[in-house]
Amino acid sequence: MHSLYLKAMGIDVWRERSVESWKNQLKIIGLTNSPHNIQAYLLISKLPEALSPQALKLLDAMLAAIQLQRAPESVFDISSLANKPPRPILLLGEKGAQSFLRTLFPIAKLRGQCRYPSTYPGWAVFPSFGLEEILANPKLKRPVWDDLCLFQKAVLTPF
Repeated sequence: MHSLYLKAMGIDVWRERSVESWKNQLKIIGLTNSPHNIQAYLLISKLPEALSPQALKLLDAMLAAIQLQRAPESVFDISSLANKPPRPILLLGEKGAQSFLRTLFPIAKLRGQCRYPSTYPGWAVFPSFGLEEILANPKLKRPVWDDLCLFQKAVLTPF
């Protein structure tokens, strides 16, 4: 009923487009703890080369803390995800999380648990705050660490 009301006002159409527009910017990066063995994925809205040096350093430190690293030459477009074997996905950033999960909930409500997107059955997604947001607000480090620990448990648990 609520969606019909919003649609009649033209609001949900605008929101849907705003959330969907981020989907084309999302990139998938393979994560590994050994060469040639992708164990998980990172979904992020910028290529690693486009991140600030501080954000890239933070990303690598976060991954190292859970015994993972970016797999060499493993950056994919979101469209190729359907062809990959299901693995846990660490999803950093509000706009990317909203787009991938097809929701308008803020990242503060999405993080802290595993999500299962209806558009990608079988995939376990772990949303958390974005890198630039973490750098701007050091108080987010603790909840992000909790999210990383939850993600790490999923990586270590066979599907």
